[in-house]
Amino acid sequence: MGMRRVARAAKGTEARQQRKRGNGNRLWGLGGPTIAVVLLIDMIGAILVALRTHDESSLVLTDWWRFGCLLAATIVYLWWTRPVEERRRAERLQKRKVEHVDMSTIWCVAAALTLPMSLAVAVVLVIQAARYLVARKPIGLWISTTSTIVMSVLATGWIRDSLSGGTWLTEGMNTDPITGLRNGLLLILVIPGYFLAAAIPVGGYRAIRIRYGPEDADNVERRVTLGRTIGTRKDNRQIVIGIVVGIVAGVINLVAPPFLVVIMVGAIVVIELVTENGVLRVAALVDNLTGLPNRHAFKPEAKFHLTVDQGLDQTTSLLLVDLDLFKGFNTAFGHAGGDQVLVKVGRILSRAIRSSDLIARWGGEEFVVLLPNTGTADAVDVANNLRNAVAEITTTATRPAGGDNFKIGKGTAWPITASIGVATSPRHAQDLATLHDLADRALRVAKDAGRNRVEVAPVTHTPNRALVTTSA
Repeated sequence: MGMRRVARAAKGTEARQQRKRGNGNRLWGLGGPTIAVVLLIDMIGAILVALRTHDESSLVLTDWWRFGCLLAATIVYLWWTRPVEERRRAERLQKRKVEHVDMSTIWCVAAALTLPMSLAVAVVLVIQAARYLVARKPIGLWISTTSTIVMSVLATGWIRDSLSGGTWLTEGMNTDPITGLRNGLLLILVIPGYFLAAAIPVGGYRAIRIRYGPEDADNVERRVTLGRTIGTRKDNRQIVIGIVVGIVAGVINLVAPPFLVVIMVGAIVVIELVTENGVLRVAALVDNLTGLPNRHAFKPEAKFHLTVDQGLDQTTSLLLVDLDLFKGFNTAFGHAGGDQVLVKVGRILSRAIRSSDLIARWGGEEFVVLLPNTGTADAVDVANNLRNAVAEITTTATRPAGGDNFKIGKGTAWPITASIGVATSPRHAQDLATLHDLADRALRVAKDAGRNRVEVAPVTHTPNRALVTTSA
């Protein structure tokens, strides 16, 4: 009883420490200067909305018609692209890059060009509400992100009204040369105007957080660069493309609102699918979570190396690495937390093997490693090195939608360990499928024997009898 009480107390202390550390990902854990910048962005956004919509004239039927068509197009796009965006955002989070920018910029720009500001802001709020659960971001920071988008929309609206003198929404694409020239200038200036209105506050926030915020994934190196503040060239190019397409969507919504739903959503979905199919062609051979090859890529290459070793009368060993009690991570931290453990383990394993070895994520929490020209004794040494490397892991699990961060791994209440099964050709089998089967059975023995250990398949010429004696 005394030992159980001590264990419970230790777990409680650890949990409190994790919650304290996890506050670094919440608004009040970002440090004074960063909090001040976040609140300043929110305050400026709220003031600008109030000033911009205070004297706004009454909405007319045309405004509501354009708003309805644009909102319908936006909702269809958000629904259709949610799975893609969730995967992309998760990849960016795992790689610790500046937050992924999706193409919903299109609808914000179109709204800013064709709607009264109150309705344009409403479109932004719909988009942000729909993307919140995909964002994996604390609510305080998500509000601040929303404020920066609102600033871009208001800046675009100000450019629109300043250049068109209020005639853009009533006369549309007027054929008068002077009006046409002003409209053309308007569409050109929207690109830098929309971009800078968001880039300046976002860049300022991230610079302050990197320099003065808590030590977390965002500022391991307190070095401020353009890539770490406003994103890479690729990121910014995507934003500019979104703005340009948004201008096209705005023109369609101005002159023929009903066609916006059919033309723009259809075109954008096709672009998304073409892009995604290009990614999927690569992803067919790559595990999109860990970035390692998957079993479809592993099998043909492993068979090739196995055949070469057999032709040279050399041995080949196969390791099956399975994380112990992995379901507990998914239960404690959600699948997002479990995914982060898999990513960390994949990186550790890929760094610990030789350049000539093959590694893949086999599925679930299981990895497979092929060791060409490696006998059983050396394979066991490699397996123990991998097992020890996994046991040394310390990482942080982040829950979706701004939940607490928890430190897991060595020295915590949630250690990460792995059991490994080993089989060697030609000692145990000649073909890859049988090697895998025997290594898997050895892995089960390791699990039954207490986990966090390495087991070797016995020498047998009858696969069905494999491990019968050692598992008793």
